[in-house]
Amino acid sequence: MNKYDDIAQYYDLLMESGYYDYPKESQSLDSILKGRKKLLEIGVGTGLLAEKLLELDSSYEITGIDFSPAMLERGKARLGNRVKVVEGNVLSMELQESFDGIYSHGG
Repeated sequence: MNKYDDIAQYYDLLMESGYYDYPKESQSLDSILKGRKKLLEIGVGTGLLAEKLLELDSSYEITGIDFSPAMLERGKARLGNRVKVVEGNVLSMELQESFDGIYSHGG
């Protein structure tokens, strides 16, 4: 168990209480990523940013990686099959696919 597993149930409340402006940050990221559709999010957590990006452009194909099972469980509940989620440490993973863009937000 890690610290993110410990706070998973409170994470969204903390992050959406003014710590980050997800709508604004997703708009900025969307403008940078335009034309890049296959994306990797490092530290996807509960999927807050991925969800906001998909609200702006549903054609994004996002794979999210995170090492916290509890955070990913919440992310899967939020995102359903709209995002492929992978449990693991990005520093030691060997993903067999390529991506048009990679981003991380607090991960």
